[in-house]
Amino acid sequence: MKRFAKMITAVFMTAAMTTSVFRAAVDITGVTVNSDGTVSAEVTVTEPEENMQYTMLVYKTDDAGSCTIDDAVYINQLKSGEYSDTSEGVSFVITLDVAEGQKYLLRLGATETQTPDEYAFDSTTDTTGGGTSGGETTGLYGDADLNGVLTANDSAVVLSGALDSSFEIKAEFELVDVDGDGEITASDAAQILTKVLNSAYGFSVESE
Repeated sequence: MKRFAKMITAVFMTAAMTTSVFRAAVDITGVTVNSDGTVSAEVTVTEPEENMQYTMLVYKTDDAGSCTIDDAVYINQLKSGEYSDTSEGVSFVITLDVAEGQKYLLRLGATETQTPDEYAFDSTTDTTGGGTSGGETTGLYGDADLNGVLTANDSAVVLSGALDSSFEIKAEFELVDVDGDGEITASDAAQILTKVLNSAYGFSVESE
């Protein structure tokens, strides 16, 4: 048991020590709902890294723009070669059954970015403009650093918050309280690390 505890501690320490300085940034500059049932998204990338991996999520939202992880209707991770490069960034095409009158929120994160961008759209969207923030509890459970991908760094961030109440975790409380006990503790950090090592693992809060 002590050996296991030391191993977990070592992983947390390594993750904290190797956290990169995020230089890249993504900005969804436009979304178009096409007649063939696909959705096109144009994205500007500032200081892109080579072979960046993007995570895209689409949520159904209510009239106020509120949504939760349970409202996700599209989740996909795209590696280099699975998206189109443009002069200013990248371009994505999503196959999505867009319902008439339904509002949606597109959320895009990348491995080398700290904060994902969001863009609201519906079946009539065919213009470009700035991204917009969605409603409550939007994102991936355990994604403490808000880069759209679960990594050991997320567990390290949560552990730091559990050990130091003054440490700021940018993700919404509901997303990092993955054991659902109403507190940010080492238990949350351990569950996130378990999810990183085993993608089939389910957080306690997801079974409630």
